[in-house]
Amino acid sequence: ADRDYGVNTDASATITIDTIAGDDVINGEEATQTISVTGSVGGDAREGDTVTLTVGDNSYEGTVGEDLTYAIDVPGSVLAENDSVSAEVTGEDAAGNTYSADADRDYGVNTDASATITIDTIAGDDVINGEEATQTISVTGSVGGDAREGDTVILTVGDNSYEGTVGEDLTYAIDVPGSVLADNEQVSAEVSGTDDAGNTYSADADRDYGVNAAPEAAGGQVTGEEDTALILKWSDFNITDDSPAAEQGVVITLLPASGTLEFQDTSGQWQSVAEDASFSRAEIDAGQLRFVPDANESGFDSYGGEGVGNQQADYAQLQFLPTDAHNEGAEATLTIDIRPVADAPAVSVSLGNTLESVRSSVITVEHSNATITIEGTEISAEGISGQVIKPPFSDGNLNPGSANNTHGGDVIALIGDFNKLVNGSQAVNSINGDDKDYVYLNKPLTSYAVNLGEQHQNSGYDGTITDLATGVSISVNNIRGIIFGDGSTMLPTDATTTITQTGYDIIEVELSALLTDTDGSEVLSDVILTDIPAGVVLTGEGVVSQPDGSWLVTNPTGDSIEQLKLTMKVPVNAGAFDITATVTSSEVYEDTAGNQQVIDSETSTDTTAVEQYNIVVGSPGGDTIEGTSANDIIIGDVAGLQLVPGENYNLAFMVDTSGSMSNADIANAKASLTEVFNTLKESVGEDNAGTVNIFLVEFDTQAGRNVSVDLSDPQALSKLQAVLDGFQQGGGTNYEDAFKTTANWFYTDSVQANSGTNLTYFITDGLPTYYQAKEKESAVVGSRGGNRWNLNIDDIDYTPGQAYSMNIDGQMREVIDTSGNVQQWTHSSGCGGGSWNSSIIGQVRPEGDGTYEISELAGDGRSTTQTVAQNSLEAFALLDGKSSVNAIGLGDSLNESNLQAYDSDGIVQSNINPEQLADAILGENVELPSGNDTISGGEGNDVLFGDQVTFAGIEGNGLPAIKAYIAGQLGLADSNQVTAEQIHTYITDNHGEFNNSTGIVGNDTLIGGDGDDILFGQGGNDALVGGAGDDIMYGGNGANTFVWESSDEGAEQTPAVDQVMDFNMGQFGADSAADRLDIADLLQGENAENLDQYIKAEQQGADTVLHVKSGGGLAADGSNADQRIVLKDVEMPQGGNSSDFIQSMLDDGQFKIDQ
Repeated sequence: ADRDYGVNTDASATITIDTIAGDDVINGEEATQTISVTGSVGGDAREGDTVTLTVGDNSYEGTVGEDLTYAIDVPGSVLAENDSVSAEVTGEDAAGNTYSADADRDYGVNTDASATITIDTIAGDDVINGEEATQTISVTGSVGGDAREGDTVILTVGDNSYEGTVGEDLTYAIDVPGSVLADNEQVSAEVSGTDDAGNTYSADADRDYGVNAAPEAAGGQVTGEEDTALILKWSDFNITDDSPAAEQGVVITLLPASGTLEFQDTSGQWQSVAEDASFSRAEIDAGQLRFVPDANESGFDSYGGEGVGNQQADYAQLQFLPTDAHNEGAEATLTIDIRPVADAPAVSVSLGNTLESVRSSVITVEHSNATITIEGTEISAEGISGQVIKPPFSDGNLNPGSANNTHGGDVIALIGDFNKLVNGSQAVNSINGDDKDYVYLNKPLTSYAVNLGEQHQNSGYDGTITDLATGVSISVNNIRGIIFGDGSTMLPTDATTTITQTGYDIIEVELSALLTDTDGSEVLSDVILTDIPAGVVLTGEGVVSQPDGSWLVTNPTGDSIEQLKLTMKVPVNAGAFDITATVTSSEVYEDTAGNQQVIDSETSTDTTAVEQYNIVVGSPGGDTIEGTSANDIIIGDVAGLQLVPGENYNLAFMVDTSGSMSNADIANAKASLTEVFNTLKESVGEDNAGTVNIFLVEFDTQAGRNVSVDLSDPQALSKLQAVLDGFQQGGGTNYEDAFKTTANWFYTDSVQANSGTNLTYFITDGLPTYYQAKEKESAVVGSRGGNRWNLNIDDIDYTPGQAYSMNIDGQMREVIDTSGNVQQWTHSSGCGGGSWNSSIIGQVRPEGDGTYEISELAGDGRSTTQTVAQNSLEAFALLDGKSSVNAIGLGDSLNESNLQAYDSDGIVQSNINPEQLADAILGENVELPSGNDTISGGEGNDVLFGDQVTFAGIEGNGLPAIKAYIAGQLGLADSNQVTAEQIHTYITDNHGEFNNSTGIVGNDTLIGGDGDDILFGQGGNDALVGGAGDDIMYGGNGANTFVWESSDEGAEQTPAVDQVMDFNMGQFGADSAADRLDIADLLQGENAENLDQYIKAEQQGADTVLHVKSGGGLAADGSNADQRIVLKDVEMPQGGNSSDFIQSMLDDGQFKIDQ
């Protein structure tokens, strides 16, 4: 058999190795693992064959699987250490042929893949600022090494991760919230991936960065004070920032609406800040930024509400941005409160015009225990056992226990004419004083004839007193004394009489109290006026007297008080004083309960001095004058009419125009009166003038044209001139009608309301030749049959110049015509019922008591009979009871004695040429004798003149002359504008110009009193007592005595210094001009032996100074003197010493001491 057989002598196989690790590269991870190396076999190789892998020195065996593949595990680490794998398959086929096959496969070993990563600068500057913190920040960087596009990059910021991929350019950009970055300070970046070999790789990087957050400002509130610049501090802005202080600042974005924000420039000047201006913290810390509130404005919490501005809860707000080198923070607000501060109010108190000056004289009589005080018609008495009794009396015989006369000591006042003092217009017949009663006669001494016997011990005066006006005499028995209306007295020698001036000034007080802060935040208190002495009275709106003596000017509104005018009534005895005005302004607010609360207050004061300047003018006669507490200017003697500023006057001028006056005389008299009225008008034009009423009446057969004016009336002069122009000579002379007409004027309302000095000038050239007869109050003015119609003049309101009619028999008929004629109507029967006819039965004329009477003209117009004279005197008494009458006789037809009965003080000017009538009235070139006066200045710095004051080249005397002189020295055109204060000041500063004497002199006693006084003795042998203070004394002509009294001295450290300006050496009592120093009362315990312990004389320049120690113990050099007496221009004898000089004066009687 054949057997075929196969011939298989050659078995063969094949083997392959698959790609190792998938990529023929052993990477790092695979190197750590077991790698399955696979392949396949072919040829005769079959399942179960052995496959051996050789890797380096290591072999690994496996078998072929069913599918002719194999898979043999090889440690990756072994693979990693080599780069080639050998595979061998062995076996035998079925024929028993062995076979083997091998194969090699190279591979790569790549076990280490690496990458790099970087982070770019974050936010451009590695700083996250405030603005960036609010944004999304792109964090960028790049990768390198094996890292490649598409790799993952993870950023880690704090606890937050953000993922991105690598771009084609191997960079990455990943968004990160800025707020997350701002909360941290480092970014970590990691890139990861697998390289082509399958190696994974990763790389990371960190980047630190800074966080610079935007500054934050909480804003805030600061508080300043009103009207004060507020320096702003850095801390006021409440800014928090992580930047260095040097980088910090603010930008002002909105300026305050109230006040001004200012900065200090490089020159140190403050300038206004503009919006968007920036300031560094350093500038603010240096105090170069401030807020200035508007003047007087404020605003703070207590004002309440939500508003901003003046008087609101907040005063101002500014807005700002906090900044640093990198950031601007959010806008914030700084609120500014300005706490109110009270501003001191502006207070002013000053004196305005003196609206009124009232002066009157008071007569004071002191005798035994009685003190009797008389001021006008007011009489009071202390220390008497009875009372003051006045008319009308119930009986004409005033005996103790009857007719109002008590059994005690009474003051019996005989006021008025003696013939009308008892009920029913009866006369007083007698007075029995029982050696207790005093009698007061209201007229001057010259109005009476007094015939009294001597006063005997234990008995009063006996005798008679005759009223010259009425001729009525009163028998007086055993009266204690008599006091006259002019201050004259007839009293026992131990009685003293003093005339004192009283009165007051009404002065304007101008008060202003102004709020400095006027925006309504402040209120003004009431004004308190202090330091005002008792007795001074303030009046005006809101003025209230306080218990402590101060005065309150209420201010209920709390607003400013502007130019408030008060009036102050200052008695002349008030002395110099100050007014202090105090006022408080308060910043206030209203609390929740509606109550006003004070935040702050400020008080202001102002003071003004009140010094009264008082002028006192004496009479030509001897006066005792007491000054006031004011700065007095007292003129002891004057001649003529002189108006004292501030005093009221009622002046009457009665001018005779009878036929005995020629036309030339009339013209000259008219011209003189025009001059008088013009002069008086100028006086009234000055400041502080009183009211001056003038009555002008011309008379001849009866009183004729007349006019009454107030000189302050602008038409006053023209009204007076109209009457003067109507003067015509003619007729006789009727004193009675002129006196009654003028007396009636003094009863008119305008005069009665003008309390002051009543003066009448009675100007005539002849004696009376007419009078009024058959005076009565009623008359029959109608009759028919048995019917009578009576007119009673007292029952009608009669007005001169107006007609009056009354019903007579059913028809109104005129019974008084416009001329004052009284008509009597009578009925005559006849056909047709008869007729009515009238006839004049008299005239309505003034009665002299303010009423009217019906009378007839009587007298022949040529002669002065006893009846004419008696009627004239009775009428004069009516006028003299209302006014002081000065008689002036024109021409040479009258002498002084003719008119003395018609002159109140008996001092008559006669033989006056009508051309010089003005001089006679005004006192120019008219010499009247000076009296012996006692003048006491009292308190104040007084100027005392003993006699009349005249000046060369200036007409007149007294006050007008002083005014004219001072006006000339001061260059003032109108002397009437010179005030009392100007007079006082000028004399004080220029006293040497006033030491003159007229030759019309009296022997006066001048007492300066308290204060720094100036005394002018002028002529006569005067006594000058300087008193306390530093006085200046001029003795003037005559032998004068300068007197120092106890307590006049000063103290050792402040001695009183008195100057005797014109001391004349010589033998006192023998030489008519030699003067004396009387210091007996000043020195205590001195005698001729120890005088050098009290006085030392020393030559100082041209003067001799006496150093005086009132109590003794004078130092050798006189340094401890309490009184110095300067004898001006007196030189001690050459070579003499103090003792010699003093002894010489003692020897000559020029030094008076206690011996």
